[in-house]
Amino acid sequence: MSEQTQVLYTPGQEPEKLRERIARLLTKLDSAYPDRVVKHLNRDHKKWAETVTELYRLLGYPDGRTFLAAYGYTVEGDAKGGRPAEDPMAVIGELKRRYADGPTCAKMDELKAENPDLAPKFKNLTNNANKLFGMTLAKYLVQEGILVASGRNARASVTAERAQAEYEKLRQRYADAPFCGTVSQIWDTNSDLDWTAIRKYAESQGLHLKELLPRDGILIGPKERVMSIVEDLKNRFPAPEDRPVTLNTLQKAVPDVDLEGLASDVSDVFHQGLATFLAGHSVLARLEDLPAEKRLAFLAATLRERYSGKSLPTSAAALQKQNPDISVADLDRWSKNSTGRTSIEFLLEQGLLDLTPAWLLEYENFRYWTRTADGGFDTPQPFPPEGRRFFVAGQYAAPEELERTAAHLRARGGFVDGGTLRELDCIVGVHPSPCGWARRLNLEGHPLWIISSSMLDRLLAENG
Repeated sequence: MSEQTQVLYTPGQEPEKLRERIARLLTKLDSAYPDRVVKHLNRDHKKWAETVTELYRLLGYPDGRTFLAAYGYTVEGDAKGGRPAEDPMAVIGELKRRYADGPTCAKMDELKAENPDLAPKFKNLTNNANKLFGMTLAKYLVQEGILVASGRNARASVTAERAQAEYEKLRQRYADAPFCGTVSQIWDTNSDLDWTAIRKYAESQGLHLKELLPRDGILIGPKERVMSIVEDLKNRFPAPEDRPVTLNTLQKAVPDVDLEGLASDVSDVFHQGLATFLAGHSVLARLEDLPAEKRLAFLAATLRERYSGKSLPTSAAALQKQNPDISVADLDRWSKNSTGRTSIEFLLEQGLLDLTPAWLLEYENFRYWTRTADGGFDTPQPFPPEGRRFFVAGQYAAPEELERTAAHLRARGGFVDGGTLRELDCIVGVHPSPCGWARRLNLEGHPLWIISSSMLDRLLAENG
């Protein structure tokens, strides 16, 4: 290596801090050697000689004599000094030569691994860096273009053009849709980018990354993302009466929206279930806000879906137990207010209950005797029993009374063979009370009469 190639900084090209130290040294030398001929420097001015040694090494000169000569001095006597066996600047000079096209290592360990022949000399450089360079070795190597800038050392070495270019790369990646997460998460996801440069760009805008990235549509937090989706869903269903009531109906209406992912975000950020959250933000309709007819239609559709291919409940109590989210009491109230029918009637008409004839008889018998629906009981018109199917029951009747009633109906041409509820034309309740009552139901278009035995006797008498 020639002396020319070893010199790192020629006069006028030194780093600012070195230039200041050189200027102070030269002022002292000029005061002691006005003719600029330096004699016996080590003997007469030991501290100055030490400064000459430090500076020539930092600047890459082979010795003190050559260094002083470059600045216009003639050296006589002992000023030349000698280069130690392991000159630190020789290592720096060699590294600058090897990385003339730019640094490739971001850490000292990487630099040692790439340069195993120089690695043993790094310890001495590290230990004496502050004395030699006025800074840590890593910072000095970054300054000299030997080590890639990272962490605190990076910001000063990143140009404004590079900072903007690196930020533009990030922006282009999320031009179509923002990244959902935190700054740390987008950093980890895009670790190939120079985030030091990106941070410098943010600083040039007077903003933190957590402010800049959302501003430019690159990053959106989970909370903001949730509210953005919610706002979109609200715009799709502006009329309250058109809003879906369940998540299933919502998903069918908006197949392009990832409700599963939205549910996860809502749980993480707001600690709520998705249905409750969307109802609270006017995306899902609340049952109580719907007209009674729509409530009934919704409940019927929900129950039909739940019981598709399954056994139907055999009582309102069983339905309530199997569907705790549906209030049978509310259903009864809505049905009466909307159609004048009870919840049992409504469920039977919708094919959502599988009641036994005996159970339905007891239900209507209870309603009659407690006067829960006086206006709902009717008197059948002419009632010939020929060709009709009957079911005879009675909680308070003796078996012979039930059989006598059945035989009487058979004698008049009726069929008393039991059967399912929807195959029957009439359920007869044998009861000792002389009070007669009758109730007409409609089971999916099929009329069904429930008649007390007293009413049956009167009807049969009227029909001869």
